[in-house]
Amino acid sequence: MNSLRKSLSGVVAFLFALAMMLGAQTLHAQTTYSDNGSLLTTSPKFRRTGTGNPPTTLGGSASALYFYHLYEFDVTVATEGVWAFRSNSTTGSFDNFTILYQTTFNPASPLTNVVIAADDLSNSLGIAQNRYSGFNKALTAGHYIFVTTSFFDVTADSTHEGAFANTITSPPPPAAKFNRPEAGVPPTTLSATATNVSYVIERTVTISAANAGYYRYVDDAVGFDNFTVVYDGAFNSASPLTNVIAANDDLGDTATSGFNSIRLRSGHTYTFVVTGKTNTDYGNQSATLTLLPGPIFNRPNEGMPPTTLSTTGTAVPYKIFTNGGDTDTWTPTSAEAGLYKFTSISTDWDNFTVLYDGVFNPASPPTNAVIANDDLRGSRISGFTYNFIAGHTYTFVVTGYSNISYGVSTDTLERIQRTTLNGDLNGTSPLYNRTNEGTPPTAINTSEKVRYQVMRLIVTVPGTYEIVADSSVLPGMDSFLSVCSGTFNPLAPLTNVLAAADDYVYNDYARSGGMQINLEAGTYLLVAAGFNNAALGAYVMTVTGPASVGLSLLQETEVLKGNLTYSATQTMGAHLYTFTFRPTSGNGNDIIATANVAATVNGVAAYSVNSNNVIPGTNYNVLLSGGNVLKSLANVTIPQSGASTFNFTLLPGDINQDNSIDFGDLSTMLQVYNALFDDPLYSAASDLNGDGGIDFGDLSLMLQNYNAFGNEFP
Repeated sequence: MNSLRKSLSGVVAFLFALAMMLGAQTLHAQTTYSDNGSLLTTSPKFRRTGTGNPPTTLGGSASALYFYHLYEFDVTVATEGVWAFRSNSTTGSFDNFTILYQTTFNPASPLTNVVIAADDLSNSLGIAQNRYSGFNKALTAGHYIFVTTSFFDVTADSTHEGAFANTITSPPPPAAKFNRPEAGVPPTTLSATATNVSYVIERTVTISAANAGYYRYVDDAVGFDNFTVVYDGAFNSASPLTNVIAANDDLGDTATSGFNSIRLRSGHTYTFVVTGKTNTDYGNQSATLTLLPGPIFNRPNEGMPPTTLSTTGTAVPYKIFTNGGDTDTWTPTSAEAGLYKFTSISTDWDNFTVLYDGVFNPASPPTNAVIANDDLRGSRISGFTYNFIAGHTYTFVVTGYSNISYGVSTDTLERIQRTTLNGDLNGTSPLYNRTNEGTPPTAINTSEKVRYQVMRLIVTVPGTYEIVADSSVLPGMDSFLSVCSGTFNPLAPLTNVLAAADDYVYNDYARSGGMQINLEAGTYLLVAAGFNNAALGAYVMTVTGPASVGLSLLQETEVLKGNLTYSATQTMGAHLYTFTFRPTSGNGNDIIATANVAATVNGVAAYSVNSNNVIPGTNYNVLLSGGNVLKSLANVTIPQSGASTFNFTLLPGDINQDNSIDFGDLSTMLQVYNALFDDPLYSAASDLNGDGGIDFGDLSLMLQNYNAFGNEFP
C-alpha cells in the first residue's frame, strides 16, 4: 500500500442538500384556518385567566385588564380530534397569550367554559418564544371561541398591544398506521404505547458513489411530537423492525426529530419514515437531508497519545480515511508493516488528524488513540509518521480544529524510510553568522554568531524529504537547520543554501529546526546550528522520505599546511585567513576553508587548513586572502592521505582589501594614526604589526610594500 487517497467535499454537501429538500409533506390531509388581527387601544378589555389545562385562577393583579380578540368556529363529529392552535406575534414588542372557550365566552366571568390557556410555546421557526403562543387540544363536536390576548395588562408598555397571525389546524382523517420501533441504532424493540401511530414515507433515496457518506436528516413538525425511522431497503409496516437501521425521537425539541449524523453507503436505497411519538401525534411536517463533511464528535487534543478532549472542537465533523470501498480500518501484513506517513492537506480550512491502534469510538475519543496532530506544516496540513505493526488494526480519522472546520481534503498514506544520525553542538563547535529563514534565505543574522555542525546527505531517490535537526531530545536546545547544495561556506552562508528553517513541529516538540524539501539525486550538506549563541546540546538529524539516504558527519581533516612568511621581521598580529580551493581541471565548485593564525615573531608563523570538502588526489589553485595582506596564490595537489605543504610569502598593508597597497590604504591609516587599542578611532586592520597601536611601525610596513599588487586566480 504505497499511496491511498480520499477526498471530502463540503461544496458537494450544499449542492446535494438542495436536491434532497423535497418540500413539506403531511401525515394526512387536514384543514388550516387563518386569523390575522391586532390588539389596539380600542380593543375590548377583560380580566384574563392564568395558564392551565384548564386554568383555575385569573392572571395578574385584581385590577389588571387585558385587550382581547375573538375567533369563533365549530367542530363537527367528522372533525373531532386533536386541533393545533398557534398565535405568532408579528409586532416585535407584543407578548401574546391564548385561551380557548367552549360554547360561550363571557368576559365578565373569564373562568366559565374555559378549556385551556397558554403563554409561551417553544418552536423551531426562529420566533422568540415570548412571541409565540398556542397549544394542541383534543376537541369534541361543539362551538368554540379562540381568544388572543396579551401577557401584560393595559398599564404596561407596548408589550400589551400589537399585530398577530393565528392558525387553527383541524386533525387529519384516519390514515396508515403501524406499531413504530423504539429509538435506537438500530432499534430492537417495538413501542408498547405507540401501537397505532400514523406514518408517512417521507422519501426514498438511492445513494451514488459520489454522494456516499454521512448525512444530517431533520424533520420539522407543525403542532405535534414527531418521530423518525430509517430503513436500509424497503419499509414493511407489518414488520417494522425489518431492514431498520436507526430510529430517533427528539432532535433539539419535541417538534423536531432526525439524526445529526447517519452513514449512507453507496448503492444502497434508504427509506425515511416519519411518524408520531404517540397515537395522537400527527400533522404537517417537512424534512431536509444534507450531506455532511462527516459525523460529529468531541475531538481529542494533540498528543502522543492524546489524553484530553478539546474545548474548541466539541462538535466537529470528522471522516474516516478508508482503504478503498467501505473498509474503515487497515490491518498491515508482515510485508506491509513498517514506517508510514499520513498527510491530510485541506483547501481552505484548519484540519486535524488522529490515529487509532484499534477501534475508533466517537463516544470515547481518547480510547485507542496513539497520535493526534493539528498543524504539521501550517494550519492546512496535518498528519503524522508512525511505525505500523503487522496484524494491528489501525483507524485514521480526519477532522477539523474547530466546529466550523470542514471541507475538501486530500489524504495520503505512504510508506517511507527514515535515517538518523546523532549530533552535538558544544563549546568547541565552530561559530558563524547563520542565515535567517527562507527558501532560499536572503539575509544573514548579523546579531550574533552561533555554533554549527555539518553533515553530508547523499540522496539516490528523488522526492520530498522531511529533514529535521530534532532538538526534542534536549528541551533546552533550540536548533536551526540549513540545507546546502555542493559546498557550505561559513563566511558566505547564503552561497549554495537551498532552504533554512527554525521551529518545526516534530515529535510533539516545536523547537526543532526542520522542513519539507524536494531533493533530486545528489549530495547535499545539512548545517545544524543553534537558534542563538546559547543553544548548545545534543540533537538527532532525522531524514524521512521515499528511500533511505546516506547520512554522515563531516569530520574536517588537515589538507594544507606550512609557514606564512611576512615581509617584516617584527611581531605580526593574529589573523583569520580564508583559503579558496579551485580545481585546476575546471570541474567542481570552489571550496572555502579558514584558518586562524596566531601572532608571530620575526615575521614567520605556521598555519594549518582543515576541510571536509577538499577531495584527495585533486590538484587545486589555492588563493589565500584576509587580514591586511595581499592575496597570495599557490598550486598544490592534495595527497590521498595527509596534507599538502606550501609556504606563502605575505605582504601586509592592504587595509581596504582591494588587493593592492596604495594611497587608499595610506589615507585610511593616517585617519587613525596614533590611535591606541582602547581609542574609539582604533582599527585592527590598520594595526599591521598587532602591537595595539597605530604608529610609525605600521606606517613603515606599509611603505615597504607600497604600490604592490596581490595575486588572483588564473
